[in-house]
Amino acid sequence: MELNRLQNFEIDISNGNRRTYFEMYNSYLKEYIPANRSNKTVINEIWDNKNATEHAPLYINTIQIQKHAINRYVELTKIVLAQTEELLELLEERKK
Repeated sequence: MELNRLQNFEIDISNGNRRTYFEMYNSYLKEYIPANRSNKTVINEIWDNKNATEHAPLYINTIQIQKHAINRYVELTKIVLAQTEELLELLEERKK
């Protein structure tokens, strides 16, 4: 039961991270037009008037969301392991 919740949580987090990434990527592409990397003049013109620090909080928040999801997944995994060990102990006791 707890394992099922853990698997559902993992799916939700994976989908949420994917959705967050693509939303950020799409908004980024709207703001910053992709350029031919070999043409430095075009790249300089595109990036000249842009403030890169505007996007720093978005990147930081994305990293924090990922850290929280990883920590929560680890916590749930430990809970599942503890419950599995308890179940194995109960089964061993009944076996005797």
